[in-house]
Amino acid sequence: MLTIFRTHALFTALLIIVLYAAWFIVPAIYIDIDPSKKALSDITNIIYQWKTQIVIFSVLVTLVTLLKWWKEVGFKPIHAGGLKFLLPPLLFLLILFVIALVEDKGSTLFFGFVNLKQMFSFLLILLMLGFTEELLFRGILYHGLETKFGVLSTVLLSALIFGVFHYINLLVGAEFYATTYQVIHATAAAGFMYATLRLRIGAIWPVMLFHSMWDIGLIMIGSLQHTVSDRHAQALSSFSILYALILILPALLYGIFVYWRWTIWSHALQEKL
Repeated sequence: MLTIFRTHALFTALLIIVLYAAWFIVPAIYIDIDPSKKALSDITNIIYQWKTQIVIFSVLVTLVTLLKWWKEVGFKPIHAGGLKFLLPPLLFLLILFVIALVEDKGSTLFFGFVNLKQMFSFLLILLMLGFTEELLFRGILYHGLETKFGVLSTVLLSALIFGVFHYINLLVGAEFYATTYQVIHATAAAGFMYATLRLRIGAIWPVMLFHSMWDIGLIMIGSLQHTVSDRHAQALSSFSILYALILILPALLYGIFVYWRWTIWSHALQEKL
């Protein structure tokens, strides 16, 4: 049975994606959303999901081990010169964080956290989330797609599926407008950039760490925004042209740049062989 799943990689990957979606969809169907109930903050919501993340982490690690797919999903040597491509987006994220911190004027204790314990719990769960999402979408799904499609199609499809997956948030009371922005960001910016970085770096684990750092940075920036003026908060946190120009467009353009650099590197490597 495992041999069948192993040799039909795309079917297996899509099946795992469907089961992953069902994990969130089925409970949401039976949950009554109370509009009057105060929503949890991003930080509190992340920490609240720690049990779910441990289960998902354990199941995915078990599945990849049983399928003997650790190399196939990206745990292999890094391509020469690949890690340097993580530096520009990390620097970009640091600049955004510094700007948000300056706007905050140091008024938020622990950058929006209640205490250090909450901060470390949040960081640990985000590291786990980065591992599981990358293992699923840029590991298992990416491997399944590359067995049937070319490189560019694999990158685009993995980004699209990753982005559309976020519409599941509608089932737990998220607004369509905000969720659509999240889908656009996850597809055109984050998902595409993650996929091209995974392609150029060659190994998935650095992208897992980068994914966690990217999410941590964006959520902490969002937490800092709660203390700035309404005008700045609305401009920076809503689906606006300004926010798209600040975050989505740079990430999308950088993903295109990384893919272009991969084509040059790949062609040069083939000429040497």
